[in-house]
Amino acid sequence: MQYQIREPEGFARMLEMIIETGASVFWQASEYGIRYHGLPEGEDASFFLCKELVPGYLDGITGEYATPEGYLVDEQEAEEFDKQFLNKEKKKLPGQLF
Repeated sequence: MQYQIREPEGFARMLEMIIETGASVFWQASEYGIRYHGLPEGEDASFFLCKELVPGYLDGITGEYATPEGYLVDEQEAEEFDKQFLNKEKKKLPGQLF
């Protein structure tokens, strides 16, 4: 059975980054049978990582992960939106560490 995983549920994903903190190790998603959208099967996807948060959650599940459309931003639209706000001035007050 094939599934398209739209939202991470039961596993976490990290793109373009390997994170290892204590017992928290992320593995290549291909080891779980999950491909990154747009990459042909067998193509190097070593940047696409995941970790099961619930052991066995992904057993028997294979498919393709597609980034939700809401995560994608049109840079031109974002710049136009930002122009609606006043410029802020960075201030450092006495006693402020950073």
